[in-house]
Amino acid sequence: MILYLDASALVKRYVVELGSADVSCAISCAQVAGTALLIRSEVEAAFSKAVRLQALTQDEVMASIQVFRNELPYLVRLQVTEMVVARA
Repeated sequence: MILYLDASALVKRYVVELGSADVSCAISCAQVAGTALLIRSEVEAAFSKAVRLQALTQDEVMASIQVFRNELPYLVRLQVTEMVVARA
């Protein structure tokens, strides 16, 4: 299976919430997991929002960001171009 992960799915990988187990299972089962090139800014913005909303502590977010950054090289990162958007 080829799996595409958007920011909301990837956040579930690093923060325990409803759907986190499903995302981890899908990633484990995928032959290839990919995401958009700009995912780093989207995921880190979501983590920052969680701190502002006091859903997570700064320490929890920093730990999650570190794990995310360590795993990011293993995801195929698709460059979003006009052609990619049109074909989607």
